[in-house]
Amino acid sequence: MIRILKVKRKKQGAKIEFENATADKTDKFTFDCGDDPVPAFDKALGVLVDHVVEICELPEDYAEGMKVSSVSFSYGGPNETMGAVITAQKSLSTANSPLILNTPHLPSEPYSGNIDDPSPVLDGDCVDALNEVREQAAQYIDGVRQQGDLFEGEK
Repeated sequence: MIRILKVKRKKQGAKIEFENATADKTDKFTFDCGDDPVPAFDKALGVLVDHVVEICELPEDYAEGMKVSSVSFSYGGPNETMGAVITAQKSLSTANSPLILNTPHLPSEPYSGNIDDPSPVLDGDCVDALNEVREQAAQYIDGVRQQGDLFEGEK
């Protein structure tokens, strides 16, 4: 079973860190590929923009000019609860480089397993969006990527 640890969209391609656990060991891998992902990969990251704005308590219009560039996943507690930190970039008119925003780390449910625990957690829509990012990352590793024109330049 593979478990996605980090998904990062690069200018060209993506970098994905994951682990593969077996009964007796866990191996960690970094998959860094220059092939661009399918549009669904970018769409899955794009859905997270509104969640970054909500988690960071920013004004709604702050989402304009923002893009999610990576997500770091963690797993902990008795149920191996998923947690995440979302990294976004916000274009600024006053600088040549973007503002980098990291959400605070939040779990998908309380690590204690107690549903009455008042600790902050990711909302259900955000968890669904993060699960889609993990699914797209797994497909990217499996070879689901955009294909270029094999005969470009020969026309």
